[in-house]
Amino acid sequence: MTNRDEQTHDYGFVKGGRVLWGIVLFALLYRWANLLIIGDSDLLRIPIIDSAFYHKWAVAISQGKVFGDGVFFMSPLYPYFLGIIYTIFGTKVWMTAFLQSLMGAGVVLLTYRLGARIVDRKAGLISAAIAAVYTPFIFYETVLLTSTIILLLSAFILNLTITTLERKNIVFLILLGIVIGLSALARPLALLFMPFLYLLYFVDDKESALNKALIVTAVLLLALAPVSIRNLIVGGEFTLTTSSAGMNFYVGNNPEATGLYW
Repeated sequence: MTNRDEQTHDYGFVKGGRVLWGIVLFALLYRWANLLIIGDSDLLRIPIIDSAFYHKWAVAISQGKVFGDGVFFMSPLYPYFLGIIYTIFGTKVWMTAFLQSLMGAGVVLLTYRLGARIVDRKAGLISAAIAAVYTPFIFYETVLLTSTIILLLSAFILNLTITTLERKNIVFLILLGIVIGLSALARPLALLFMPFLYLLYFVDDKESALNKALIVTAVLLLALAPVSIRNLIVGGEFTLTTSSAGMNFYVGNNPEATGLYW
């Protein structure tokens, strides 16, 4: 058994022990207490700006308008995630917040896993404890924004990246491609990770680097294909994910840009 294999087995969730599961339980209770406090507030009852856009889009999806109109301008993964929730439970924003609190607990677990694998168990537990009480995480889990799902997918990506370095198993490369694809459908900037992934594979093992890169890239493109094809058929224009890059660039770089979003 190699050192990498030993490390993989040493720092799993079971190895985290009672301390880890105590942190996760606290994270959940902390989030649910927060939901009870803000349950009747406007923060949950009245979605605004991007939240209102996602909410309206999800309502349309739940009512059967699955394909929408034109090329996607905003990233589609989150509104379709909301649409599924609305279809099953009705347009209850608090249910989304509850489910996002469970995703937040998943982030805590994956943070432990990442810290333990890169450094050691102690570092993993400290990282998980910080993630459990980090206020921005908790806030964004209560609003209709993409932050929580992006964070969860990013934590998966980092953990799977390490796994693909440790194990010569095509299944993990396929999973990594799928998760990066899903992350790109929540935030296209996730694709910026790809050159660094290729470099990491090359530094780790030059002989297998190309094969790994090709597998992950092929699966990633397959994951994006339904959206790209949908944009072409419905919107009449081939767009990999969304068409908002130009607007976003202009907001940050036009002559009157202040560094703030306005």
